[in-house]
Amino acid sequence: MSVQLITDSTSDFTKEEWTSQGVEVVSLNVDFAGNQYKDRQDLMPDAFYELLEESETLPKTSQPAPGSFLEVFEKYPDQEIVVLPMSKELSGTYQSALLARQMSGRDDIYVVDTLQTAQGLRLLVDEAIALRDAQKTGKEIADAITELKDHIQLIAVVDTLEYLYKGGRLSRSVMMAGNFLHIHPVIGLSDGKIVMFSKARGKKSIVREVEKLMEQHEVDPSRAYFGYSGKEGTVEMEAFRDPLVEKYGFRKHSTSQIGALIGTHTGPGLRLIVYKFR
Repeated sequence: MSVQLITDSTSDFTKEEWTSQGVEVVSLNVDFAGNQYKDRQDLMPDAFYELLEESETLPKTSQPAPGSFLEVFEKYPDQEIVVLPMSKELSGTYQSALLARQMSGRDDIYVVDTLQTAQGLRLLVDEAIALRDAQKTGKEIADAITELKDHIQLIAVVDTLEYLYKGGRLSRSVMMAGNFLHIHPVIGLSDGKIVMFSKARGKKSIVREVEKLMEQHEVDPSRAYFGYSGKEGTVEMEAFRDPLVEKYGFRKHSTSQIGALIGTHTGPGLRLIVYKFR
């Protein structure tokens, strides 16, 4: 029996990528001033960032309804299904998938709490694709991803504090002082939750702060995933990416655009790296 993979739109695959890879993507909802959009379906990242920069208030994002997952499940009645949604600590998407599985009455649907989002989720989906193509069963894929998820690290650097202030996570005085001092929070995921690891003062110290965090792990040099928030072509990635690729000798690496969920709370200019560690 073949396996169908399902993820959500925070995995930051483009439509062309998920279609060519045979992966179904369930979109999160984005509300801009009462206008409803489906992330990466009728609101592409470039258009999202244009709206974000023009708006005085942040959009609202929400998880897909269970019915959105159930609709996809019903397309594959004769296949096992593995669902890889974003971390349940960040969204109710995981819970929606569980409810949809219960509604389906099926016992061949496996829903994994990935502890990840963005390029971290993308890495796990890519691993699942390789396992699916190697003819692994749904349970084997779900078990492998469950084991791997504890060996994935996402580290990101925020370019501006303005959007953390807009989202109520910083006071105006702290935001203004931080921007004046050129402070860049270094954040990431720990046990599926967003945490602040450290602060970089000035752009020249950003890579150094990231390297300090990476030195805590035995980094797997096989591949790294890089991401950026903002319109395509507007974020300078080389100064962030190239020193890390050189230092750790990543044999493969890719760079992709971060979508609405993280972009809403950090604004444009965020840069991140995701890697496996032993």
